[in-house]
Amino acid sequence: MRKIKVFILSAYPVFTEGIKAFLITKNFITISGYSKNFESTKEFLNNNLVDILLINDLSFDNTRLTTYISSLLKSFPLIKIIVLTNSRDSKYFKRLVLCNVISILHDSVAKTTITGAIKLAAKGQVYFSDRIRFELNKNYIKACFESLTKREEEILKLFYNGMTNQEIADAEFRSVKTIENHIENIKKKCGVKHVKELKELKPK
Repeated sequence: MRKIKVFILSAYPVFTEGIKAFLITKNFITISGYSKNFESTKEFLNNNLVDILLINDLSFDNTRLTTYISSLLKSFPLIKIIVLTNSRDSKYFKRLVLCNVISILHDSVAKTTITGAIKLAAKGQVYFSDRIRFELNKNYIKACFESLTKREEEILKLFYNGMTNQEIADAEFRSVKTIENHIENIKKKCGVKHVKELKELKPK
């Protein structure tokens, strides 16, 4: 089985060395490299294949970091990003979600939680640690829905009314394929992989 290639971005060498020492003990992970700054990270990614970018956000400006992540994912859309943070700012978490960070972990989590998140991220599965989930719960669903286009909002409303893709296509005078594409975009924006998960986000 191919190992998961992880690159570490952290301004703190103590963190980098500690997490490296732990991750290299896992037979399903290989450390591709590490960096202290945005520029050298992007330079490395330009020349090397990486599955997971693990970011410790301590010392990075949150606004600059989210802008960097958005730009990075436009250039490298297949990379999955995990952010370790000590923040409790739900608005910051919302921005991370909207720029498609696949996992947000509070930096107090056990190291085994980090490896679990890496496994899930490699499969394209979203994961938030308990403390992050607690902060997001109040605003997460609202943030997802606010990111939708008007057309996506209309389609989601019909979807929540129990209509099939064919029925939505007929109502919207669109092809089934177009509706399926809209549903996929909605799932991506809401950080879910399956239709069942999307249904669970339905406002009560």
